[in-house]
Amino acid sequence: QRLDKQTNKGSVRQLADQFLIHLNWFSSQTRRLLLVQDLVDSLKLAAAMWVMTYVGAVFNGVTILILGEFLIQAVKEVFRLSVCVSRLQDRLPGAVKRTKAE
Repeated sequence: QRLDKQTNKGSVRQLADQFLIHLNWFSSQTRRLLLVQDLVDSLKLAAAMWVMTYVGAVFNGVTILILGEFLIQAVKEVFRLSVCVSRLQDRLPGAVKRTKAE
């Protein structure tokens, strides 16, 4: 079943106007903070950005810990597999041992 949805020009125009209002507000606030028109607000922004560097570093460290945990599990599995293969080769008579060149 095909849905026929049409938008009228008035609603699109209204959404575009709302978007432009928000964009203009954001650009004026950014300009005010970065060009230090109000010292207190600019210092608040600088402090927030400084704190966010530490938050980013913590999350980066957590990511490294998670990746390290996955790496440890993968190494354990590979080691367990190689031990099982070597035990099977020792117990089976006539099993051909593979060399590293193969």
